Amino acid sequence: MLVRNVKLVFFGDRGVGKSSMLFRMTLEHFTGSIDTNLGSSFLSKSIQLDGTTYKFQIWDTPGQEGLLTNYSSQMHGASAIVIVYDVTNKNSFANATTSWWKKVQKHGGANLVVALVGNKCDLEASRKVKTTDGKSFADSNGAVFVETSALTSTNLVFLLQEIAQKLPPTSCEEVEASNDSSSKDVSDSTSKTSKKSGCNLS
Repeated sequence: MLVRNVKLVFFGDRGVGKSSMLFRMTLEHFTGSIDTNLGSSFLSKSIQLDGTTYKFQIWDTPGQEGLLTNYSSQMHGASAIVIVYDVTNKNSFANATTSWWKKVQKHGGANLVVALVGNKCDLEASRKVKTTDGKSFADSNGAVFVETSALTSTNLVFLLQEIAQKLPPTSCEEVEASNDSSSKDVSDSTSKTSKKSGCNLS
C-alpha cells in the first residue's frame, strides 16, 4: 500500500469551528469551548482510500487577521486548504468567499486543492447561509464543497476523502508503507464514505 503525506491548512473567521473540527477529526471528541488561538497548531489524521493511505497533517490557524500575518509561510508545502464558514453567520460566509479566498489565491501554491466548508450544519433552525449559495460559489471556482458539523461529526471524514480524490498525481510524496504499528494518529480504514444526511448539497 502507498502512503501519501498531505499538509492541510484551515482558514476562516474566529468562531466558525475550525478548532472543534480539528479535534473531532483527529481525537474523535467534540470540544465546543476552545481558547482563542494564539498561534498555529496541527494534529494528524490518516484515512485509507483506493489502496492508498493518506496521512493528513491538519493545521489550525488563528481566525483573527492580526494574529496571522505570514500567509505564505502558513501555506508553504500545503497540498490542500480548507476555508471554513459558519452556516449560521452570513458575515463569516462573506469573509470566506472574499478576503479568505483572495488570500489563498494570492499565497497558495500550484495544484492546491481548495475546499469551501460550511460548518455547524446541525444548527439548521439557525441557518443564515443557504447550502446552494456555498455550493454555487465552490462550483464556480473549482473548489470542493461540503457542509459539516463538528458536534455530530457529520461529513468530516467525507471531507478528507473528497480532498484526497482531488489531489494531483505525484510520486515524490508516495512511498511504500511499512508495517509500523506504532503510529499514534487516528486512522479510518474505510471505503468511500457516503455524505451523511442532515447537511444536504441540494
